[in-house]
Formats: sequence, structure tokens, C-alpha cells
Amino acid sequence: MYFIKSLVKYLPYLLVGFGAVWTAIVYPFSEYGDNWAVMPIFVIYPAIFLSFILNLFLRINNKLTYFFFSLFMMIMLFYPWIIALMLISKDSL
Repeated sequence: MYFIKSLVKYLPYLLVGFGAVWTAIVYPFSEYGDNWAVMPIFVIYPAIFLSFILNLFLRINNKLTYFFFSLFMMIMLFYPWIIALMLISKDSL
């Protein structure tokens, strides 16, 4: 049980790291309209959101502080997520 709680605790940061590594590896080789390269990045932002919500429910104390931290992180991660999508898909919004 401790392993699962610690995995859920660090899941948002692991997903951000995976997204950064995926973008760095894939964007030189992707072409316009490559869905195989875009889909992992497209799924990461909602997965980070869900992991923050799961972490919020697993916390015993400081839920309000963690809520505002999660909100701040989601706002701060939106721009890099869009940049990663544009780098990989070779398309602009």
C-alpha cells in the first residue's frame, strides 16, 4: 500500500518528466499529422490533472494548500504542454 501511495504522490512529476523526454526524443523525427507522436502528449495533461485530484483525496491534512498548489501547477503546465504539442505536431494553434 505504501508503494502505491508514494507512486500516486509522485505521479504528476513523473508524467511531466515523461512528457519532456518524449518531446525531446520525438520532435526531430515527427512529421506533420503524426498521431502516434502527438497522442502521448495529448493524454498527459488530463492525466496530470487526474493525478492531482487523486492526490487531493489521498491527503489527510493540508488539502486546501494542496488544492491551490495543484491549481497553480496546472496553470503553469498549460503553456509547456501547448508548446510540446506544437513542436511534435509541426502545427500551430
